[in-house]
Amino acid sequence: MKRVTFFIIIALALAPPAVGQTSPITVVPEPRVQADVAADFTRAGDLTLQFFRESYAVDLTRQVRIVLVPDAAAYAAAMVREWNITQTEADRRVRTTSGWTSGTTIIVNVSNTATARARIFLASHELTHQYQIQTSAPAGAWSLYWLTEGTADVIGARVIDRGGVGPMPDTKQAWIDALRRAPTRPDLGQIITEPSWFAALNAHGSGVTYRYAGMAALYLAETRGYPALIGFYAALRDSRDRGLAFQRAAGVTLEEFTTDYKAHLDRLLQ
Repeated sequence: MKRVTFFIIIALALAPPAVGQTSPITVVPEPRVQADVAADFTRAGDLTLQFFRESYAVDLTRQVRIVLVPDAAAYAAAMVREWNITQTEADRRVRTTSGWTSGTTIIVNVSNTATARARIFLASHELTHQYQIQTSAPAGAWSLYWLTEGTADVIGARVIDRGGVGPMPDTKQAWIDALRRAPTRPDLGQIITEPSWFAALNAHGSGVTYRYAGMAALYLAETRGYPALIGFYAALRDSRDRGLAFQRAAGVTLEEFTTDYKAHLDRLLQ
């Protein structure tokens, strides 16, 4: 494919807050969540805010709550309470996720995060969704599901790398190894919408689907530049069209990138 370089100016760029200003992120641990676990999530918030300021000159203008719950039952109960969803829907989310973002609230099941690395990665992943929502509004941030989830994983990986708890090359290799071991994996064209995303989680497994999307977003960043990962959401805000927004941010059509990524991954996994 012909390579095209785009320089994307993100209109939401803001100056970092003054010294002493309150963080836009509040960590709310429920009973039975240990203090050291909550501290890792607070650290993750600081690292993620710093990453976006330094990498994209963007600050979080939303007041975000990260609600930490101790186990799967509390995770489901918190989602029902916070978002008024059905128990059936909450149980579905529990089966395939450890964290969920809706509005300005993030709920995390900390029983699935046994290490500081896992906690910081997951927190950064979910906080990236807040930036995606903020940048794309009023368009829906999950208009291209694989990119939204894949980008969150890539930025989570960058944040743990900068935080000194998970080198980026090691994370990338772990993703490659997971995909190489997987008996099946989805295609990007099959994980565009929320229903198709959850169908893929059920068909291929949560880990494989997230790794497939994460490697796609990483390939986009490595070949088209990291600005494309956030530039897509600014373009989506302006166009309300995922295909047009992707082409503006990446310089290629979504179909071209899908074909190119599949060939790239096939070579990589040989």
